Amino acid sequence: EENDIALLEDISLDHIDIQEMQKSERAFLTGLIRRENPRKILEVGVSAGASSLVILNAIKDMECEKLFSIDITKEWYRDKSRLTGWAIDRYPHLKEKHALYAGDMACAFLDEIGDGIDFCLIDTVHANPGEILDFLMVLPYLKENATVVFHDTKFHCWGIVEKPAWREWSITTNELLSAVVGKKIVNNGMVYTPEMEKFDQSKEMFFPNIAAVKINAETRTNIFDVFNLLTVHWDYIPTKVHWQKFCTHIFRHYGTYYLEYLQRVYSYYVDFYSETARVNNLAVEARLEQEKQQNAEREALEQEILRLKAEQEASVQEISRLDAEREASALEISRLETERKKAMRKLQQTRKELIKYKKPRVKLAARKLLGAVKRAVLRRVGGHR
Repeated sequence: EENDIALLEDISLDHIDIQEMQKSERAFLTGLIRRENPRKILEVGVSAGASSLVILNAIKDMECEKLFSIDITKEWYRDKSRLTGWAIDRYPHLKEKHALYAGDMACAFLDEIGDGIDFCLIDTVHANPGEILDFLMVLPYLKENATVVFHDTKFHCWGIVEKPAWREWSITTNELLSAVVGKKIVNNGMVYTPEMEKFDQSKEMFFPNIAAVKINAETRTNIFDVFNLLTVHWDYIPTKVHWQKFCTHIFRHYGTYYLEYLQRVYSYYVDFYSETARVNNLAVEARLEQEKQQNAEREALEQEILRLKAEQEASVQEISRLDAEREASALEISRLETERKKAMRKLQQTRKELIKYKKPRVKLAARKLLGAVKRAVLRRVGGHR
């Protein structure tokens, strides 16, 4: 409602960069708290503390004992240099009603927090077994008619064109909303009518992404429905330390049957992931062998390329040498042709000079020879006489 929206404005938007709820979802959470008027609130999943601020802002003028926040890690998952819940420090006036527990599963802190919890927000990993374990840990500490809020109940539907494949498995809180028996409270603020667009401008969610369940006696009677969700595909295996703590907690609050049920499910998925890991290892080994062979072939190809390049360089050098020899030969031919032309010119000149020189000498010799013949004839004629 309008007053819920207005109350949100008391938190300045300087933390919007770490906000993981749409505005309509923050309004839903604020409005639900204001109407349920809880005395003791539990939050499982803190991150930077944005949702903690929404809750603390909603209860600042209410007779609420405190908000108890739990997170499995001490560092913010987006930036390990920052602590979990670091954004809450921006609003020191809201910290009076806040207690933060970080670094372990919820079951490690619940005895210290105590029972009588009448409002709980569960918003953690969004992957099986995630929030299913969180709910089973928290349920024994909830009052009758307590309200449990699940966030990202339609996370698997988020986005239209670009949706990562892993998001198809982000169904955990949606499963819980369906399996937990109790009155369901759904956020209608996600219906995109013109008057509701002020809640959320992104239009990335087509379904309400936050919802609540009112816990009653039937919730505990039908708890098998929740345990049964654990048979659905697990996206990760809890650490052995965390699992041991969880099993101890389950045995204490739910008994032997559900402990044995859990252990069977756990063993199945440990074996499943072990076999998956084995198959993956075989695939990795095959891929590594293939990569090794490809590397060897690539190295051989690179060597062949180097050899061909060397031959090419040698050929280029040989061609350069032959070109140089051809140029030298051409120069020599040109020189010889020049000398030949000079010799021919000289020979022609010599011939001309020879002809010019020989002409008068021949005439003189002919005259001398003719005179000699005449004299010889005359002598012979005279002798006969």
